[in-house]
Amino acid sequence: MRRTISRAKYLIAAQLFQWATIFHYIIWFTGTMMRHGRSEVVLPRLVRQGKMIVKRWNNRNIYIAPKLKGNTHYDHGLGVTEGLVRFWRSDMTGTIIPSRFFRGLNCIPEWGIHYGGKLLLYEFCTADNFRQRLRLKVGRYRDHIWQINARFQSDSFVVFVLDVPRERIDKFISGQEYLASFFFVDYATFKSVPIGQQFKASIYIWGGDRKEYALSYEP
Repeated sequence: MRRTISRAKYLIAAQLFQWATIFHYIIWFTGTMMRHGRSEVVLPRLVRQGKMIVKRWNNRNIYIAPKLKGNTHYDHGLGVTEGLVRFWRSDMTGTIIPSRFFRGLNCIPEWGIHYGGKLLLYEFCTADNFRQRLRLKVGRYRDHIWQINARFQSDSFVVFVLDVPRERIDKFISGQEYLASFFFVDYATFKSVPIGQQFKASIYIWGGDRKEYALSYEP
């Protein structure tokens, strides 16, 4: 018998998400993108109770926890949540680490997932972020990722999901050095992977040799 997903579980998920569509909640709880009656009922109810904020954005409703309502970077927030639900549903054995736990380490990912001795760090960049901040972000990780490794006693790697065409990523990587801790992928390709296959898909450009690998690959 299928158990009903409690409203409390939706609120816990909202604390981990940034902006999210109903489909992010559906994937989170069911591992599919099929319609989900419970989510269709619960999310509007939580909005009416003041426990969730809703906004109409690009012809769809997007939701966020009230404490995060000052976040007006809608596309960025959706990209952060997209990555979390996809990676989590691909391997639910890890421990999710929210961004606040990385404060004081000179580089703060959107979130991390700790898998034993490995720590996945996620960065999402819109086209504006890519142009204005990616070089700085990569440099900060290059200089300070050892601090993250030391705090979490793990070998960290950073996945950059970038909302730009693949050729722009290739050009960026070709002008950089010492990228062995980094993987890069364009957002469109990232989202094309079937739910549950995010680690297994050979779509990630490893900075070490500029070739594509699955994240199960260990350089």
